[in-house]
Amino acid sequence: MRRWPAFLLLVLSMAFFLAGCWSRYEIENLALVMAMALDAAPEDKVCLSVSIIIPRTVAGGPSMGGGGGGQPSKTGEIVCAVDTDFAQAARRLEALVPRRILWAQNQAIIIREELASRGLESLDYFTRGRQMRPTTPVLMARGEARKMLETSPGIELNPGNILGGILRNRTSFKVELKDLMAMWQCPGDNPVLPQVVRVPTPKEKSQEVKAKEGKGKKALLPRKRWR
Repeated sequence: MRRWPAFLLLVLSMAFFLAGCWSRYEIENLALVMAMALDAAPEDKVCLSVSIIIPRTVAGGPSMGGGGGGQPSKTGEIVCAVDTDFAQAARRLEALVPRRILWAQNQAIIIREELASRGLESLDYFTRGRQMRPTTPVLMARGEARKMLETSPGIELNPGNILGGILRNRTSFKVELKDLMAMWQCPGDNPVLPQVVRVPTPKEKSQEVKAKEGKGKKALLPRKRWR
C-alpha cells in the first residue's frame, strides 16, 4: 500500500508529457498544394509547379494587401522549382515557400506529354512520398503543363478543384496514380491518360486577335532627307 502513492505520482507526471498535440500545425502556417504540373526543363532537368491555395480565402478572413472590401485579390499562388529530379525540386520548393507544404490535399497531377514520353520513372517520387496519395488523378497536357494551373478558377477556388470536379462527374475517364504505375510496370500493357486542354477565354481570344492585327500593320517611318 505504501507504493501506491508513488505509483500514482509517476502516472500523473507521465500524463503531462503524453497529453497535447505537440506535432500539430495550424492551417495559417501551412501551404496547401491543390494541383501540380510536371514539365521538362533544359539540360535534362525537370520543373515542378504547384498551385498553392491561400488559407485565409477558404476561412473568409481579411486579406493582407488585397483588394477592397477586405477580401483577397486572388485565391492562390503558383510556385515553380527546377532541379535534376522531382525529389530535389520538391525540396527546393520548401525553401521558396515560407510555410510548411502540405501535399495531402493535392487534387490532380498534370504531366507534360514530352516528359511522359521519356518514361514514368519521374513519377516514382510521388508514389513514395508519405503525404502523396496513390489515388490522385493523373492527366496529360500538350505543351506546357504549368499553363493549366493558370486557368481562371471561376466558381471554384483553384484549378485543382476544377479538374477534380470534372473527373468526379465522369465527363472523362479517370486514371489514378497507382493505376498508372501498375499499367506501366505490367509487361505488354500500354499506359493511358486523359488529356487536358486549356481553352482560351473570350478576353484572351480578343487579345490574341489584337496582337495579330498589330503585327500585321507595318509601321511608317519618316524618310530622311539627305543634303
